[in-house]
Amino acid sequence: MKDAATTLTDFKKNQIIFKEGSPSKSLYLLKMGTVLLLKKNPKNGDFFPISLASGESILDEASILKDEKHKLTAVSLENTKVLLVRKDDVAKALEILPQWLTFLLATLSSRQDEIESRLVEHTVLSPEVEKIWEKKRGELKNVLS
Repeated sequence: MKDAATTLTDFKKNQIIFKEGSPSKSLYLLKMGTVLLLKKNPKNGDFFPISLASGESILDEASILKDEKHKLTAVSLENTKVLLVRKDDVAKALEILPQWLTFLLATLSSRQDEIESRLVEHTVLSPEVEKIWEKKRGELKNVLS
């Protein structure tokens, strides 16, 4: 599936899709596969798993909605397909939304940022994420460095 606004991109197992701090140029729509979303702990530089995305999901939407750099690092845990929607095309779609809806989306994104920071600070993981992180931590060490 490809047109002027979107590109379907394949990522191999253990491939970085985007890195925390890198410019956000597209909205990432997960179409197939599993992605681990990580946040770097500013105190020690270690990566901390925030969540798993699978099926059809949006990855790090806050970066596009708030026009900021990526807040997370995304790594494919298996062969994965992601539909990339260019930032300009997302912005055009947001322009036609009512102003209150755009404000609501930005507010929700800010709250998500705060929750992710608290998770890292307090080392809170869901059982599913904790189980996968324990298995994958060593395997992903080289990919994340």
